[in-house]
Parts: sequence; structure tokens; C-alpha cells
Amino acid sequence: MARSSSGGLSGQILVPAAHRRDLFGLWRQALGLEEATEIPSGTGMPVYLHARGVRSGVTVRIAATVFDDEEDGR
Repeated sequence: MARSSSGGLSGQILVPAAHRRDLFGLWRQALGLEEATEIPSGTGMPVYLHARGVRSGVTVRIAATVFDDEEDGR
């Protein structure tokens, strides 16, 4: 009988708003997560960032909520 197992790791970036987008990018790069999305809320603020990938057979996901009007003046 074949058995399978799976594991996962998820994290949420909880730093002051002004640093979330940058820290999200650093974590994404460090973890080698290529699949990333930005989803604006219905009002356009906030923006939800998500990235996922598989590292050594483990699914890894990170997420952050950013408020671009406060971060970079857009």
C-alpha cells in the first residue's frame, strides 16, 4: 500500500505598513517563491500580496496586506 504525506508552511508579514511590501519581496526572494499575486480590495485599498511555491516537497505560502497610499505616495 502506498502512503503519501504532505506538509506546509505559511506565514504572514506583520510589520509596520511602510515596510510590508519591501519585506514581502525579500521573503519571496529568499524562499525562491516565483508565483506571486497582488489582489486589490473592492475599494482599491488595501492590496493583498500572496506568494507560493514548493521547497523540498513542502508548499510554502506568504501573505501581506499593504496600503500603498501610505507607503509610496501612489
